[in-house]
Amino acid sequence: MSDLSTKPPEGSWNELIAIFDADLDSPLAKSLLLLYILCFLDVSTTSIIISHGGAELNPLMDFFAGSPFLHLLLKWLFVLFIFIVASWCDRRVHNSGIFIMGLMIVWFLFVVIHNALVYMAFLSPVV
Repeated sequence: MSDLSTKPPEGSWNELIAIFDADLDSPLAKSLLLLYILCFLDVSTTSIIISHGGAELNPLMDFFAGSPFLHLLLKWLFVLFIFIVASWCDRRVHNSGIFIMGLMIVWFLFVVIHNALVYMAFLSPVV
């Protein structure tokens, strides 16, 4: 497997292929796994909230939130796109990709924590 530090010729398809040939122990690959897990938790908690009478707050995802499978698929495709962009950026500027992935991790952590708090409010409503 190639290391992220080895660069294929500029402007070739090899550059895109090298992103997926990266070391699976790299920080970018580990952040990708973490983002997929966070997206799964986001979709799971959102589905639970919707089943209890809540609503999707993101207007872009409102249409897809009714179908957990479609919702998860769309989120995972979005994460894959972000990973490709982050990997490409990391090849241009060292550690910029992990910075991008870190921002996405923080964002999805915020979403999952928010969903958990909303679900807890459904469990113990104020009288």
